[in-house]
Formats: sequence, structure tokens, C-alpha cells
Amino acid sequence: MTTSQNEPDDQTLTIIQPVPVITTLAELGQAAEQAARGIDHLEQHKRKRSPQTRRRYRFDLAHFEAFLQSAANTTGTRLELDLLNNLQAWQGITPEPLMAYQQAMEDEGLATGTISLRVYTVKAFCRVAFNAHLLDADTYGRIRLVETLRPAEADNLDANRRAAGLPTRKPQGKNAKKAAWTPLSVAQIKTLLKACGPDRRGTRDRLLILLAFRLGLRVGEIALLKLSSLDLEAGILTLDRPKTHLKEQRLELPEELQGAARAWLSIRLQEISDPGVPLFNAERKPGQAINEGTISHRIAHLARVHLGLEHVSSHDGRHYWIDDALANQVDVKTFTEAGGWKTPVVPLRIYASKARIANQNMHGTSLAIES
Repeated sequence: MTTSQNEPDDQTLTIIQPVPVITTLAELGQAAEQAARGIDHLEQHKRKRSPQTRRRYRFDLAHFEAFLQSAANTTGTRLELDLLNNLQAWQGITPEPLMAYQQAMEDEGLATGTISLRVYTVKAFCRVAFNAHLLDADTYGRIRLVETLRPAEADNLDANRRAAGLPTRKPQGKNAKKAAWTPLSVAQIKTLLKACGPDRRGTRDRLLILLAFRLGLRVGEIALLKLSSLDLEAGILTLDRPKTHLKEQRLELPEELQGAARAWLSIRLQEISDPGVPLFNAERKPGQAINEGTISHRIAHLARVHLGLEHVSSHDGRHYWIDDALANQVDVKTFTEAGGWKTPVVPLRIYASKARIANQNMHGTSLAIES
């Protein structure tokens, strides 16, 4: 009788390794802590962030490293930290460098919003280092107590810097962060629209202006639009809003916007018909979506040439849109949803113009004296 090679050998000795036994919760905690040390906490943190946030991290931490290097220069030390990619580099950080960094940014003249964001970035990476057991609880607790600027403090800081002749927005000049939005009238916006010629660029620019000023879209939302986003038969635009994590929101297109969209599609569909390609493509790299900076640059250029205004941006259209909604007494719930916000806090606090009459609908008893 022969035995197949595939049949198990009854004489084979199987050695079973003993399974480790944990008898206390303390041992369980030690095992869990050991497992946690093997996790790439930094990569986990970054992969859950949007491309815009990851880009901001890169610039914020480069600026923070430059500050630390300037401090190290006084001792003749050269730093090679790579805070963005090397979590071990955060070991040993204390609240004092962060507080000094915040003070230095205030003295440098950076915008208060930029200061708060950069402090937040440093604190976010400190939290990751704490989760990776590179910072002790006491140190991390004190870092968390480093406060960012409250709105009233930011206003006071800017007022004091202006009184002392110090900048409140840096860099100055062409790339300065705007302290306030540039209000445009209906007549001025129509002037921009009329300035757009009948050629490809003019047809595109007219639609860009209307998407910003008539629908109040963010520049990043405009850049992400696809050919499939437009349904002209239904008069609907479908878009994603990455900033507030809203997917496939549907907006009704006003008549003038439908006309501008139809004119642009008549050109774009001759170039490509794939519904998944960008609605607006880059001029130098036709296969890629238009750059956000290009959108704002085109609107700024038209405003400079035809209105004599500097620093008009695509985002000014969003400011105009919310003011126009309030002026036409659109209810808060409607314009909050239409603007892609989850709550009305931001549009009412930041976007609503000071020109809005707060007591417009208040009707009290008249105290007029007859003459």
C-alpha cells in the first residue's frame, strides 16, 4: 500500500507554541502601549487632513523652523529638524518657544488670522507627539494652555500696531493679505461682465465672475467643477464643498448664469466631451484643472483695468453675494444652506457688511412731536 504525498503523515510532530497569558489590566495596558508605539501617528494624522490643510502645514512649519533657526543662530547652532515629517523632532518642545513664536509674529506684522492658524498648527503637531508618547502629559497640558488671539484681542492688537506705525498685514504690497473685502456695486459687476470679450477667455471669465458674484461660490469650489457639474436642461449646478464637507449639493442656476454656462460649454465641448474632466482647464496644461490663483488673478486684472480697483479677488464675490442676500431679506436658513455653511455663525459674523441695518424690521411706538 502506498501513501500519497498529499496525505498527512500521522507521524509528523506538531509543536504548538504557548500563547502569552495576560493576568492583569496593568499588563494589558503595557501591551497596548507597546503596540501604540509602532503606529505611525504622524502619517495617520496627515492622511486625515485635506490637501489644503496639508499645504498649510508645510508653510506653517517651515516658518516655525525659520524662527527656531533664527533663535539658534545666536548660539552658532544649525538646526535640521524637518518638523513636518519627523515626529521625533518634536520631542522636548515646551510652551516657551511657542509663546516666543507668537510674540515674534505679532512684532513682525503678520495678520492676526495667520498668527492664530500657525499657533494652531504647532499645537496640532504637539498633540500628535503626545499621542505618540514623545511628550509627557504635563508638558502637553501647558502647551495646550497657550492661547490663540480672541477676536477682541486681535482687534486691539491691530489698533495698537497701527498706532505705533507697525504693519498689520505682511507681506506688504502685491501679496498682502487683505484687511477687508472690496465692496463692488451692481453697476461695477456689470461693467466687469461687459468687459469680457466674445473669445474663449472672455466667455470663460464671464462665467467665473457669475459663479463668484451670483452664486457666491468659493474659489476652490469653482476650480473643482467638472463638465458633469452642469445640467442645463434642468438648470442645476451640482458641486462639492470640501471646506464644509458637503457632497453633491445642488444649486439652481439663475437665467443669466445659464446663458453664460451655455456659451462656455459650446466652446469647452468642442475641445473634450468626457463628463469627468474639469469644467475650467488650465491654459498652459489643458489636461489639468484651472488654478485657484488664476481665477482670482483674472478677476483682479479685469477690476484693475476696467474699474481702477486694486486687489479685487474672487472671494469678494462671496462677500457681495451674502450682502445681496441680506439686502433682499433672504432668511438666514436659506442663505446658510445655499452658501454651503453648516451654521449661520460664519456668514453673519464675518461676511455680513457693516452697511446692513441691524434694526431694519424693528417698529416701535413713535415719539414724534407735532409742530
